[in-house]
Amino acid sequence: MRQVFYFLVLIGVACTTGAHAWASNETPGSSPEPSAVSAPSSVLFVDPNRIVGTREDDVLTGTSGDDLIIGRRGDDLLQSGEGDDTLKGGRGDDRLESSSGHDVLIGGRDEDTFYIALGGSRHVKIQDFDVEEDTLLIGDGGLDALGRSSLRSSQAGTTLVLSRGMEELEITFRGVSERKLLREAVIEFARDFPDYGNLRILALYNDPLAHEGPVHLEDSEELVFTSNRLTDSTGQPYVVVSSYDTDSGKTTDLRLSESIPMANGATLARDGHIIFDRQGNLTASAGLSRYDPHTGRVTDIVSSVGGLEFNSPNDVVESRRGELLFTDPQYGFEQGFRPPPQLGNWVWLYDPSTEIFTLLADDLSRPNGITLSNDESCLYVTDSGWAVGDGTIDPDGPRNVYRYRINRTNGRVFLSDRQLLATAEVGIADGVKVDVAGNVWYSTGAGLHALSPVDEVLGAVAVPGGAANFVITEEGIFVMGETGLYLLLQAEDSDHD
Repeated sequence: MRQVFYFLVLIGVACTTGAHAWASNETPGSSPEPSAVSAPSSVLFVDPNRIVGTREDDVLTGTSGDDLIIGRRGDDLLQSGEGDDTLKGGRGDDRLESSSGHDVLIGGRDEDTFYIALGGSRHVKIQDFDVEEDTLLIGDGGLDALGRSSLRSSQAGTTLVLSRGMEELEITFRGVSERKLLREAVIEFARDFPDYGNLRILALYNDPLAHEGPVHLEDSEELVFTSNRLTDSTGQPYVVVSSYDTDSGKTTDLRLSESIPMANGATLARDGHIIFDRQGNLTASAGLSRYDPHTGRVTDIVSSVGGLEFNSPNDVVESRRGELLFTDPQYGFEQGFRPPPQLGNWVWLYDPSTEIFTLLADDLSRPNGITLSNDESCLYVTDSGWAVGDGTIDPDGPRNVYRYRINRTNGRVFLSDRQLLATAEVGIADGVKVDVAGNVWYSTGAGLHALSPVDEVLGAVAVPGGAANFVITEEGIFVMGETGLYLLLQAEDSDHD
């Protein structure tokens, strides 16, 4: 079984089973405070800073000094104190928790879990780490940045550097290569969220490859997504379309940068093809493109309406009728890679069967994400007008999630009853999706957020650096984190205990 690393903000752990050792001025058999668990005589107190467990399942907690905590046999819980502690798990499936200090964690045999809290600036060393069995859990997902650059080789092994503001946490794995740590080890961010568990790191990139899309191809176990704007050697912007193999963990460039210039959002069509938003550039048109993942063939669907070019289509969704609904903000012009706009910041519907366009919405500042309700009676759109394409911020601009009612009368389609559902507190509201239960998910600069079918706040999941877009699958939610690709696991999949 794969071991998992968790980073956990430790507030307190209540334990009601197993032996408990206190390294203080207590003596075995005394009435400990504040826990109600009595210390059995089988726990060894060699000295105040050496804590040794039994052959049973023990709970061993450090002191304010520099402790040596030894679990021996059994499935033990070892918790560091305030000093620089060494935790040795021994045999059994142990949990080693580092909350403060420059600790050394040694897992021992069997399947161990390493919990490391983010707080202050410190260095934690992990020895005897098996990438196929052990787990690393990080407690606080609200990190400022996390990418492949966070990993660096050191003389003792591979060091993962996590930062948040002035805080910095270094975790050194002795004897573990960067390749093994990324491709085989499981690193997760602990989160308590209804029906979902931990946020798992799938891949880290030097460049912001995980930006938009994404589309999950269940049969081939692939995830297809687009990058943020990159710059070539001549200074020209381009976008990479990548495929991530969920089985092998390998990321591959699909070489679509020229055939789908500045690709952005995407959706899986009913026929198994992928519909991409094509933002275009100064010479290539903007519109929608169809990609066949089996043959690699790309065909343009639309490039203009009424002889006028689209701006830079951002996101797209297909209805059960085969209609394509997409947003078309003017970000391409504002970011300098598209000509002056010929159309407004609008939301469109295109019916391929009739080749008829319908202007659905012209009341948004910069329409961004788009999706349909499960019964397709409602349309959800995010407005990212708060973020101007030239890099500036419009404080009066919207960063909202809206819902419209879809009306169909005498062959006409129109929207009504716009409702404001949510406003992003960090960054913009970007991607938006609806799960099978009717919950509305949206991404912001803080991470993922969810609303119930009756618009009640369900919760949020912090994503390092924020989330641009995501896709909901049976396995969980794949999240685009720019330099990081993540999977928000279903609750049963994240339970390693």
